[in-house]
Amino acid sequence: MGKKAVVLPQERWELILSRADNLEAISLVCKEFFCISNNILHSLKVKNNLSIQQLRQLLKRFSRLKRIDLSKFEGEIDRAVLEIARSGLNVEALDVSYQKRITVESLRELGSNMNNLKTLVCRNIRYLEDSDLAAIATSLPWLEELDISYSMDYDDFNHFEDFAHSNNMYLELITDAGIEVLASKLKGLRRINISGNYLSDPSLLALSSNCVFLREIFASSCGRITQNCIALLFRRCPNLVSLSAHNIEMGSFEPSPSASSFTIENSIAYAKALSALDISGTVFSHSLLSSIAKAHIPLKELTLRNCYDLSISGLSLLLHAYQSLEILDLERVESLTDKDISDLSPYFHHLTYINLSYCCRLSDSTFAILTRNCPSLERIDMEDTGLGAEDDLVMDYGKNHQIEYLNLQYNNELRDGTLEKIGRSCPSLRTLNVSHCQHLTSKGIREIFKSCKKISQVWSLKRFGGGSEIESPTGSRFKDD
Repeated sequence: MGKKAVVLPQERWELILSRADNLEAISLVCKEFFCISNNILHSLKVKNNLSIQQLRQLLKRFSRLKRIDLSKFEGEIDRAVLEIARSGLNVEALDVSYQKRITVESLRELGSNMNNLKTLVCRNIRYLEDSDLAAIATSLPWLEELDISYSMDYDDFNHFEDFAHSNNMYLELITDAGIEVLASKLKGLRRINISGNYLSDPSLLALSSNCVFLREIFASSCGRITQNCIALLFRRCPNLVSLSAHNIEMGSFEPSPSASSFTIENSIAYAKALSALDISGTVFSHSLLSSIAKAHIPLKELTLRNCYDLSISGLSLLLHAYQSLEILDLERVESLTDKDISDLSPYFHHLTYINLSYCCRLSDSTFAILTRNCPSLERIDMEDTGLGAEDDLVMDYGKNHQIEYLNLQYNNELRDGTLEKIGRSCPSLRTLNVSHCQHLTSKGIREIFKSCKKISQVWSLKRFGGGSEIESPTGSRFKDD
């Protein structure tokens, strides 16, 4: 007698299908899956080769879409935006990153039909000017999150500028004036990313003066932000939760005579809600680190990349004050030694992620300290360090069942023996990157698969002899050719 088929209720199927990677394909299996997928799909990432007609059909089919990503779309972006604007959907977030340009007409159509659009992502738009910012602010004054960041570095910018001048091209990019117009109209803004645009203090001052609900500001690689401006930001934005501003100049922009005395040191305590701080590339004196330590802000994430003159004693004071820190990024703090990490490690109890990449004086001892003394650690970045240099030493790596991710690229001293020890110390490892580790062989990769039964992703660009294929315990394969 055959077994009776088990019929799952719709809510159970919704829970199962909501975790699927390709819901669109699964929806074609049967009519029931088709109906369920239409109800639960809230986010759509448009493929690069999708036609406008296909997009129109998807927008009609999935009536509950809240987030649409057009960053990979290679068709006519304005037609795609117009289709979305006229679809009748209640879209809350739209990503149009990596496109050439978005026209004013498209933005106006969005504003006319989508009053609930709260998030607009325009990352790396090739031609984005002050007039476009004015159109965004006028058409969508209710925006709460805006990303207009650009990843072109200054060398790229200078080459592009030279090319424009030599070919009689008029080069117009975002300026402080454009941000000032934007800030004057987007009163409800809570999150903004202006990183990579060549801006200065007036942009941040305009945002802090007009956008009283600001919680997150990303202004990395803007070029001309001063510590005086950051100090005013701390004083003016009581709701600020996250700030990222690299390479702060120690000079000051003086909007008023009284503001000239404001510094990060005497202003950080005003940032009562600040939990994530990234001021990489800044000159960190002992007194500055000490002032952050004394501020007693609710800090959970701290990023101090490229701080070459970082005071280790000051860093110790800071970490002692914030022992509940969860994320610590010290990339390219080249003065760090294994002994420093040993001295600081008692304050790492709650760390879930640490980045020590390009700290060339760190070696196997640091890795052993992290595995032994950091019970909450899940991810480690130790790219291009001295890992492997102490391979011949007997060392207690301990066993850490929390660590799931290791980035160990470009460690030229890393050999099979050290990798085997790492595998035994991190049995819960799922992801490993050992690209460009020249002394590793397929033997080391096989051994780590034996120790780490959950591992599913391994990256290595080194060619191993024999072209053999290695299978992980989870069934995933690492091909070593």
